[in-house]
Amino acid sequence: MMGLTPRACGQLAGLFLLCAGLVPAQARSPTPLSAPSFAPSVVAASATQRGYAAELERASPQAVQALYAAADRGGLVELPPGLYVLPRTLVLKARTRLQGAGRGVTVLQLGPGVNANLIETEQFAQLQGTPNLAQAPADITVRDLSLDGNFLSSKWTDPARQVLNERGSCLALYGRRLHVDVEASNCAEHLLYTEGQGARASEEVSSQFRLDGMVAGEECVVFRGVGDSRIEHLGAGVCGAKRMQPSTSAQRSRWYPQEPGFDGLVLERQPPYEGTVEIGFAHVFGAFSGWGVRTRGNARVHAKHLISESSLGGVLVDKLTWGAISLLDVHSNGKSMGFKPTPAPRAALRVESEVGFSVAHGTLFRTVGSAEGFTAAELAGKAGQFNLVLLNSKNPQTGEDHQGEGVWLSGEGN
Repeated sequence: MMGLTPRACGQLAGLFLLCAGLVPAQARSPTPLSAPSFAPSVVAASATQRGYAAELERASPQAVQALYAAADRGGLVELPPGLYVLPRTLVLKARTRLQGAGRGVTVLQLGPGVNANLIETEQFAQLQGTPNLAQAPADITVRDLSLDGNFLSSKWTDPARQVLNERGSCLALYGRRLHVDVEASNCAEHLLYTEGQGARASEEVSSQFRLDGMVAGEECVVFRGVGDSRIEHLGAGVCGAKRMQPSTSAQRSRWYPQEPGFDGLVLERQPPYEGTVEIGFAHVFGAFSGWGVRTRGNARVHAKHLISESSLGGVLVDKLTWGAISLLDVHSNGKSMGFKPTPAPRAALRVESEVGFSVAHGTLFRTVGSAEGFTAAELAGKAGQFNLVLLNSKNPQTGEDHQGEGVWLSGEGN
């Protein structure tokens, strides 16, 4: 058994009786959560799915309980390398910093059959859907971790895969001033779900997100607030994977059951949600039954660099959305990954905005993997400005150029 150093015991006083009396209370200051005991070395179940390079030691039950206790206390919770299999949701309260030793080095994995969020903010269920931002927890940081929702038992293309959890997001957040920098993968619902709406009490509330990951049972990311936040970096793909599993193929989106499939990145601002956002870089791929990127309602969206790849549809801008995309890249559009009946491919870019939306430079590329027959750009609505380059290549199956209309222009003032 790996012991706790006297210094570490000082920080964990109250969590372990064996720590009592080693360090005076006045000497305590935030320090890393030292590794209690580990079980014999095992290969993390997620290692083969996401290419984690080395074997990860599986944290003992005592170490996992120490994590829960430290999170309940708040402050700095710093995790050493290892695989932490969680038997229930890890709840983060205000002014908590959860920090690992690095992506792929510290891994939190939801236990099989838990069917709950892996990490959520305090009072998430009570606040969800309500305009009570002022009562929401604030100043929460999650970084330098890999999160594994344990949705599938093996790679999403493995014929022998099984569903281990049918519900739960890797991150479910309702709060102010959130800071996220993690990898999240293999989640039964979303890699990331966020909310935060209501009176702001004259304070800064915006949050920042940096996220990479793949395989979400439903939408990869649903952003509903807090408003005026920044998605600084996003790389997310294989969205709507429930459609690919026999036991869950008939399930509809939890939030958008009227839709026949699942989108990749959803940015929503319609009552009560406040999902206005600025995007530095986002690359969304593999929304095989929906749009790679979609806005809903009066979402203000300003994106520097946006890529939608290998999805049924590229980008859909709602009629109430306004803003701009500086650099847009949509390629390999119309993919449905063999769904039966095969859904009709959607446009690479469809803009319905009636309040003004622009794309400074967009490249719409029919390349390897693209379906046949979709329109490259459908520009409706009003007062839009677009600078687009349409590229084509040969279909490797036919040897001929990919077929489909170029630009369909309607509306007023486009």
